Amino acid sequence: MSFLVDKKSNLTAKELADRTGLSVATIWRLKNSGKIPFNQPGGEGHRVTFLPDALERNYSAQNPDEPSGIEHHSSSSIKSGPKPDWMK
Repeated sequence: MSFLVDKKSNLTAKELADRTGLSVATIWRLKNSGKIPFNQPGGEGHRVTFLPDALERNYSAQNPDEPSGIEHHSSSSIKSGPKPDWMK
């Protein structure tokens, strides 16, 4: 079975970051660690694109019993560290 992808539906890292609310650096970190699928039709060193549902595909594959979607942490679950010297 052949899987054809409409090139216009692929997103850049910036576009995927804008859609998901994640930073571009986080998108690249996920790509480099193999946690989200990507396309690089020109081969190594060429443009990288992502499917619009790349994060949802990866999340649901890793967590089949969980509802599909991206897990966001509420601000109350984030622990803060010590204040930097310039704030003291």
